[in-house]
Amino acid sequence: MATRATIELLGVFQVKNEEGVLVSISQAHQRIVLAALALADVRGVSSDNLLSAIWDEAPPRSARKTLHGYIARLRRLLGADSIRTRSGGYVLNLDRYEVDTRLVRTHIEAGRRSTASDERLRLFSHALTLFRGEPLEGVPSTVLQLAHADVLRDLGLLALEHWAREQMRADPAAAIGPLREASSRRPHQESLWALLVEALAASGRRAEALDCYQRARRLLLDDLGIEPGPGLRQAQQDALASSAELLHSRSENPTRLENRMADALVLHRARGAAIAVTGPPGAGKTRAAMAVATEVSPAFGAGRPMTVSAFATLEVDAAPRDTAARALREWGLENTGDPVRDLVDAWARSRSLIVLDDVTHVAQYEWLLPVPPYCGLIICSTVPRPVGPHLDVFELCPYTLSEVIGLLGQVRPASLGVIPDRVAKVLDVVLEGLPAAVHALANRVADEPDLQLYEIAAQLQDPRRRLDALASRSINVRAHFHRSYHQLEHPARRAFRLLGWLDSHSFNDTVAAAALHLPRSEVRGLIAELVRAGLVHADTRDSGRRYRISQLGRSLAREISDYTDDHSLRDAAVRRALRAWHSNTLNAGPSAALYPWGESSGTRPLMRP
Repeated sequence: MATRATIELLGVFQVKNEEGVLVSISQAHQRIVLAALALADVRGVSSDNLLSAIWDEAPPRSARKTLHGYIARLRRLLGADSIRTRSGGYVLNLDRYEVDTRLVRTHIEAGRRSTASDERLRLFSHALTLFRGEPLEGVPSTVLQLAHADVLRDLGLLALEHWAREQMRADPAAAIGPLREASSRRPHQESLWALLVEALAASGRRAEALDCYQRARRLLLDDLGIEPGPGLRQAQQDALASSAELLHSRSENPTRLENRMADALVLHRARGAAIAVTGPPGAGKTRAAMAVATEVSPAFGAGRPMTVSAFATLEVDAAPRDTAARALREWGLENTGDPVRDLVDAWARSRSLIVLDDVTHVAQYEWLLPVPPYCGLIICSTVPRPVGPHLDVFELCPYTLSEVIGLLGQVRPASLGVIPDRVAKVLDVVLEGLPAAVHALANRVADEPDLQLYEIAAQLQDPRRRLDALASRSINVRAHFHRSYHQLEHPARRAFRLLGWLDSHSFNDTVAAAALHLPRSEVRGLIAELVRAGLVHADTRDSGRRYRISQLGRSLAREISDYTDDHSLRDAAVRRALRAWHSNTLNAGPSAALYPWGESSGTRPLMRP
């Protein structure tokens, strides 16, 4: 295949011909036109959006004629077939031009799918080398900068993080320099600090790793007033007990997190030990908690853990009495009229271990803290960041696409072969690495020898079939989500069902308030309840808070709504949401028109189609 010319956006804007010679485009407006076309998808860019990109919000009367002149000059400079005319606009001929942003995404996706560590490192390294500086430098368009610059910076961060993780398996010391430089440029990016702490610890520089954590913590507290998140705190815990072998065993030893949970319980038993296992529905919290409880139970007086669910506790104010009363009944203990005191007294006397499952609100567990001496508490919670005295938090993270493909390959290595890109994308987008969903699918692959990859992809792509596709002999993903749904108050259930009909990656509270036909203040309370239940995810990385419902969550919401809500109710909710979105778009200006839901294309950690 002949070498293609290239358009480079990840640094100073430049164009190179097939021989690699720079092509000079000195006119700024022509650079804007070509950059906009290179950033667009295969459908191209409308003339109106090109005019907005060139002149922001005030194009002159002759703007359209001038745009035609720019296109004609670019065609003379780059070739008559370099830019093709489409209805209402133009599209770049991708058969002739390779765009560095597309190449980066291709390398990252290929690296995530690869099962060979050296190949992953090569692909991520190549992706990283394509970043030459600040994206879109030399493209003087406010619209393009606002719409794309931050997205491209996040793409660079994603490439660096993938490269660093692979590099640390081969030579952790080689990752330290690039991570130091990146963390200085993005000082509030916790994931970079966590990787730097890990790289230093794995290189035998334990003191530096702990000092690095303290610097990051002080910076976050001084600048933002927040404590480090679970990822950075976990890196510190690894450094405290670090060895290079511990880091290298991360992907090979799936029980490593459970070992740390068990260590935390035994280590702090004398003062009273408490840990929280967090994650969305289906993350495997209960399984991990029970495995840990079984392992450490000999260290606690009762010999076996006592388990109670907060599931029936819907009224927050009644949480302590309700949970305590049910626990006393289940364990055959006397209730003298003050169930909270009775339970805590019995707990302290027996020096036992309690597993509190299905927690969705801080009020359901805070009455058990601090834990009595020589007692233990394991909390399984969908609350994103539970807090409490002497409470150690362990977050269950989703699988990467590489881990999903690796697991399926282990289950049926001979017949699956190479997983096609289209199927890999469906697995990534729909499953989102959720452990229960991944293991349910792996069980089906193992139990159904004739089940083919294209059949799996077809079932997962259909919103009405995907939950059925994730029901195996021992795991039912629908049941995980159902359990969280039924813990909600009725207004929050209604909100979840109606918001599940919004076909967007994410939404803000203005759109949600319109869909639910409620004041924004009330909607924020409902969404907070959905976030605590793990059914809605909050994203505060941008200037405004946005929310999203996973593909599997959306399928459940629509499934329940089909037999619960009148069709006219949900149709009206969608129409109101669309009107609110349209109003947001008009108020937000031209950049919002390029990405109507306030999003742009990207990979799983940042967004979903």
